[in-house]
Amino acid sequence: MKEWGNLADATLGAAKESREATIDFARRGSKMKAANSLIPFLNARLQGTLKLSNSFKERPVQTGAIGMAIAGLPAAALYIHNSEYPEYAEIPDYIKRENFIIMTGNKETPFLKIPKGEVGKIFGNPVESFLAQAKSDDPNWKSTAASIVDSFLPVGSVEDPGKFVTDLMPT
Repeated sequence: MKEWGNLADATLGAAKESREATIDFARRGSKMKAANSLIPFLNARLQGTLKLSNSFKERPVQTGAIGMAIAGLPAAALYIHNSEYPEYAEIPDYIKRENFIIMTGNKETPFLKIPKGEVGKIFGNPVESFLAQAKSDDPNWKSTAASIVDSFLPVGSVEDPGKFVTDLMPT
């Protein structure tokens, strides 16, 4: 309460801070309300991306380290594991972009999917793209750069404009 002075200001300040502590799904304008009805979870993705961007601005080293620990390193480990299976190359890219894939070696269930979420996409997809390019005989580093940009886009893709459609598909 000392920070705000009196009880009324402290209550208002605490309410504002509580809305900033997590993603505010109610925060949207009239255009976003219409767009969100056409593209499921668009507002949630946008708010999550803004929240992560603000975190990078305020604490860049901590945010990067935490993101790499919870998504980048697992993505690298899974890519190394999965690249041992030829069937991994047959999985559509839109499924790989949205999910962590675990190849099982089982004919009935060749792989398992774990949804990446926004942090998983932002930190995991560029790592996977980098490793794929490093392993490739003909690397396309432009693709890795596009993967980084795409990770921050709520829908669509810099490299593949048709990805907008696959964003609407179930994974």
